[in-house]
Amino acid sequence: ATTSAGASASPRRTPRAPLSLAVQQPAQGTRNAAASGIRVRTSSRLEQSRVAPQVDPPGPPRAAPAVARPPAGRRIALGQPVKALIKVGYGCNENCTFCHTADVRHIDGSAAEVHAKIDRAHRLGHTMVVLSGGEATIRPELWEWAAHVAALGMDFGLVTNGAMLAYPEVVDRLLAYRLKYVYMSMHGGTATIHNRLVRSSTFDLVSAALGNLCGRGLDFTVNTVVAKQNVEHLRSVVDAVLSH
Repeated sequence: ATTSAGASASPRRTPRAPLSLAVQQPAQGTRNAAASGIRVRTSSRLEQSRVAPQVDPPGPPRAAPAVARPPAGRRIALGQPVKALIKVGYGCNENCTFCHTADVRHIDGSAAEVHAKIDRAHRLGHTMVVLSGGEATIRPELWEWAAHVAALGMDFGLVTNGAMLAYPEVVDRLLAYRLKYVYMSMHGGTATIHNRLVRSSTFDLVSAALGNLCGRGLDFTVNTVVAKQNVEHLRSVVDAVLSH
């Protein structure tokens, strides 16, 4: 900036960086199925995100702000569940062509280890525990883990291939243990495509799971990994979901 001749120049101020609020948007490829309230998410095998570098405004360097951790047991008011994702192991009842952990499928965490992680999630203030694998629903300890989560006042969630959720009594029992979130895989809208990718005859089970989960008030996402075998058949996945 310039001043006219003879006028006194006011001291320059280092401009402050504007405050910003980061809002998480739905991932690219997410579609809302309005008729059923289910999100259908397609993802490539490798997903990368780029973050633009942040440049500080001119001026002397400022100390980095301290990051406060929530006290143990305190709930974080974000308007959304604070999820703790716990991997229970790598054992699975499918054999997907794109699986990146096939060589460690024999490795599973102990029941005690998972219980300890549930306790830690509660101490850190999480409001939901989501179990993942492998396939968490084939573990015989599933019910005691779900009961533990509910007893601590947290909600329960699953990342699953959906085969075990084809049984209504299983879904009903999980709902009694505060099941609120399901992230389920469906890799084809027909038995031919889906079963080819998972190398198991589970399409009918996954379709039944869709029917059991719809209309139950869940945060429910259907996930499809895009591969050469199904890239030309993705619309059929959406049609299969909307049929429920």
